[in-house]
Amino acid sequence: MDKIFSGRVTNASVAYYHLPPVWIGNDPFKEGATPSRQSLSEVVFTKALSSSIRVQVCRDGLFIFNFSDWGPGAPVTIPGWKSSPGEKVPKAVQDAERKGEEHVYRRVEAMNAHLACLNSAISSCQLLGMPIGQVVSPSDVLNVHWRDSGEGEFGLNPYWSPMHASVTLQRNLLTGGDLIQSRRNHVLSMETIEKSFDIFEALVSSNVPDCLTMSAILLQSVKSYGEHDFSTSLTMSWTMLEKLVSAIWEEMLEDNKSRVEGDATISFIGSDRKKKLRGRDYTASVRIEILSLLGHMNIKMYDDLNKVRTSRNDWLHNFEQVDENLASLAIQTAQRLFEQVAKIKLSLTISRSISV
Repeated sequence: MDKIFSGRVTNASVAYYHLPPVWIGNDPFKEGATPSRQSLSEVVFTKALSSSIRVQVCRDGLFIFNFSDWGPGAPVTIPGWKSSPGEKVPKAVQDAERKGEEHVYRRVEAMNAHLACLNSAISSCQLLGMPIGQVVSPSDVLNVHWRDSGEGEFGLNPYWSPMHASVTLQRNLLTGGDLIQSRRNHVLSMETIEKSFDIFEALVSSNVPDCLTMSAILLQSVKSYGEHDFSTSLTMSWTMLEKLVSAIWEEMLEDNKSRVEGDATISFIGSDRKKKLRGRDYTASVRIEILSLLGHMNIKMYDDLNKVRTSRNDWLHNFEQVDENLASLAIQTAQRLFEQVAKIKLSLTISRSISV
């Protein structure tokens, strides 16, 4: 029997709920106040970024992103089609579905990058070290569907996703019966929220490739460290570091593509030579040596990169246990080199706890 699949447009309005729960701006229960239910989830911050991403932040720590006009995360149209027995899914449909999934990944990556920006802003604006409590995944992202009234509605699955469970718990406390205080240990200032999106906008608009990706990787590295998974943490940090070393290398090649010899300007690094300098003979180890010799990194950066690289190789080839101090060093080195290359400061809280 034939089946008809209707065409659809994917949703580009998504959100994450901050874990652990926080208040934004002020604590509505401070000094015994009894706020209205509506005020606990009201929108307290809105901004349209130059990248065409629009954001809203609610009092109870819900961060909403509208990626409709941002190319990498914009809606994707999935064509409708009629299925007959034995017939393959049309290529146009398969391509659109793959593109739709890719855009989901880019939205999630952007939200994780913002979480890195937010944690950094908390440190700089409030002098507060807040451990990383979450990394958003495509399976627990909150899809926001807007009603005609302007209110957002979520398709929650609290039995599958911790984030969905947290939203259900925190927001259901505010409906029906007596108002129950939803306890929060921290209040994030409006200055912190503004700062987080300033950093985020700098990432999105940076000329350095893959800034969002690297920031999301940094968040995962710090989260893994907090979970005592030092090998994963160091491996993620090294992935970011190797990308940054490559960025410095490419800039060095570009700066030396021509030179003046005598009265003439000559091609110093032509296409063939550039291809060789980008080849497998010039590994990260070799590039670090040359970049250090040419003054593109100081001796501390050189030493720390080699310590991290050696530990990563020992883990990769021999499963040698990664020391927590080296995992922490890797994160700090990644943050320092990222600031050197991208001119954007990210300073995430490196923290772990253990029950004994």
